[in-house]
Amino acid sequence: MKQLSALKSTPQLPAHPQPTMRWLLLAGLLLFLLLVHTSRAQAQVVRTVGSGGEYATLAEALQGLSSTDAYEIQLLSGTFTEDVTITGAFPGAAALTIKPGAGSMVVWEGTLKLEDGAVNVTVDGNNGTTARALTLRQPDAARSTVQFADNAQTVVLRDLIIQGSTASAGSGVVVFGTRNRSIQLLGNQIGNVPGAALPANLVYTASTTPATLNEQITLRKNELFNFSATGVQVGSGNGGGWLISENNFYYNQTPAPATAQTAIDFQPGATSDGNTITYNTIGGRNVTASGIWENTGADDFQGIVVSCGTGTGALVNTLSNNVIRNISLTRQNTSQALTALLVEAGRVELTANTISGVANTGSEGVNSLVARGHVVLSDFTVNSGQIMAVERGLLDVQNNLTNSGILNHTGGNMLVQGNFTNNGTFAQTQGDLEVKGDMVNRNIFNCTTGAVKLTGNRDQKVSGGSYFNLEVNGTGTKTLTGGLIVYNGIQMTQGILNTGSFRISLGLLANVVETDASYILGKVEASGRAPEEGKAEDFGNIGLIFTPQTGATLPGYMMVVRTTGTAVTGQIQRYFDLEADVMTDLKASMVIKYLPHEALFLNLGRLEFLRSTDNGGTWTPEGITSRGTNVAELGLVTGLGRWSLGVFDKPLPVTLTAFQVRAEGANAVVTWTTATEVNNHGFGVEVSTDGRTFRTLGFVPAAGRGQQYRFVDTEKQKAGLRYYRLRQQDVNGRSTHTEARTVAFGPLRLALAAYPNPFAGNLDLTVTTPASGVATLRLVDALGRTVWTSTQRVQPGATQLVAAPECQAGTYLLEATLNGQVLRQRVVRR
Repeated sequence: MKQLSALKSTPQLPAHPQPTMRWLLLAGLLLFLLLVHTSRAQAQVVRTVGSGGEYATLAEALQGLSSTDAYEIQLLSGTFTEDVTITGAFPGAAALTIKPGAGSMVVWEGTLKLEDGAVNVTVDGNNGTTARALTLRQPDAARSTVQFADNAQTVVLRDLIIQGSTASAGSGVVVFGTRNRSIQLLGNQIGNVPGAALPANLVYTASTTPATLNEQITLRKNELFNFSATGVQVGSGNGGGWLISENNFYYNQTPAPATAQTAIDFQPGATSDGNTITYNTIGGRNVTASGIWENTGADDFQGIVVSCGTGTGALVNTLSNNVIRNISLTRQNTSQALTALLVEAGRVELTANTISGVANTGSEGVNSLVARGHVVLSDFTVNSGQIMAVERGLLDVQNNLTNSGILNHTGGNMLVQGNFTNNGTFAQTQGDLEVKGDMVNRNIFNCTTGAVKLTGNRDQKVSGGSYFNLEVNGTGTKTLTGGLIVYNGIQMTQGILNTGSFRISLGLLANVVETDASYILGKVEASGRAPEEGKAEDFGNIGLIFTPQTGATLPGYMMVVRTTGTAVTGQIQRYFDLEADVMTDLKASMVIKYLPHEALFLNLGRLEFLRSTDNGGTWTPEGITSRGTNVAELGLVTGLGRWSLGVFDKPLPVTLTAFQVRAEGANAVVTWTTATEVNNHGFGVEVSTDGRTFRTLGFVPAAGRGQQYRFVDTEKQKAGLRYYRLRQQDVNGRSTHTEARTVAFGPLRLALAAYPNPFAGNLDLTVTTPASGVATLRLVDALGRTVWTSTQRVQPGATQLVAAPECQAGTYLLEATLNGQVLRQRVVRR
């Protein structure tokens, strides 16, 4: 190595007077020599190689380099055939650069090897006017073109054409061995040697150990094309901090490949974090991904495969904004799969990746995403004709998941924190699906094992379909938008499941678990069960137990429909419709169980079994054998029909033959028909938004036997599901309620209604809101003074409140402040 001579100190002279000018000249000379020496140490030394240059070969030009000088090796036009190994460390201010000379076009055939502490080295293909003016080429199929063998750091390969033919599955055109760090491949074209066999891999990183890993590697804005196996392969055990960004992968050779291909196979393993694979384009026949990348083989094609780390925050592993398009697997009658994105293991966050224009004539189709690790998505859509597979780990969708293709859930768990919309086919054979938003199913939804969990702490919509297990564990009301069947069980932990105008059907093995605070509101059906003599049948624990006596006639297959939430006056808020092959001449015992809130305001000591054979038109008391806490038993049942528990007084004076409710625009039209009317004063029409608390809308006087009645609810701001029932009133004041009918309107909007108005004492309020909260009520007089305040909690939907303001007669403004919004209504106190 070149060494600079050290400056020698000047000896001390005897003290005697000297002319001032002599000393000034001597000091100036010393300063000049020092500046010249320093400038020489920091200047860049240029060495030229090739015809007309200083050196004939690169190896010669790299000899005798100083450790303090910056060097630029310029290759003059022509072809160089040699292998070069760089081992030296070059300080940051004295880096080594190899590049073509000004205007030169250079081909370098051989292998460039960096090892043993090669630091601060740049190989740049820009000749001053043209990028990629330097081609590194290795035609030998047994050797790589560029090899980062061991312990190379801070090395940049920029704007090069790198060509190779290495056929080994354990090598590549560019190879990373061990302990390499801070390597950058920028703007290169990496591909095959024209006319030679295709390389197996373009960029290859071997599997390593913690002591020999490669890390902080950047591949950016490169073109990678024409390979038989992988474009970029990173093996297990490597470190983190990889950036694979803005690269283009394509294939433009003829004939089309017939081997298994993967563009990016990035699997450094569990200890590798802080990796980013972003803005890459895979597909087509050129850098713009136009044309079709065709594969005619029977093996799989994979776009991006990832297995790395568990990091979050600054160490998160990101797969985002990649485009996979214009790829076609054309082999027919074979089982090859085209997989765009595969997360094999680890934790990876996916955002805004696009898969389009891909096709596969093989039986395994096109997989847009296969999840086998912890996959975090923002929003994700499975397009029509594509497949998403969740096979193990956790798929965590931060916002909405839309499936318009096929979604196969065969293992692991899925968490959708927004809405899950299924426009295609959803099949769950293992694992759980947890949804915190609405679950909208418009096509095929089939779960044969696992659970669907509704855990949003708000109201949720629940679509129909086939469920294995259904769990509700979130506040608010979950409302069905279609009928569903549950094969194994329903677990109610928190929240209410409202069937609305639909019903839940239980499979033969299904079982229901409810509490007084979390239950199914509406209809539940259990069918296909045939009670045996002497054996209790509980129909999936829906609150009815039927036990035929020994030797008695058996009912055969039975269907039981439980309806909760509505009831005739004097009855519990549940009844059971029983149908069977044999309806009469039976001998069995019956037990009815109910929840505490379903029997409020009833004299439990007078409860007995009631039966109706005309769908609730008339009821007959059947007595009772025993009563317990929220349970009653009847020792002998001889017929089926509709059964409930209640306090029986006498038969209804009016028989209804029809009772319907339908929506006409913003109004609800209530119609009913009577067959008989005895001592009937008329009908009150009542409405509820939760199926439990009703208020009167109006009254229709009796018109006589066999009449048709009609009432129109014109209240403003109807929203959600509304329940309507009739209150039949005798001339002597006795009244009886029918069961409720439902009709659905649009989404809930914040609203306030006060009645009666004018009022004399209490003021009944209805606060309608899409979310729960605390309502602050205030009554303001004509001078703007607050004369009364109150705070009351409201639930999603319509909450009925009672206000008792103390105020003088006059006109007031009633205000309700809820969740930052203010509602107002003018009221008059008599």
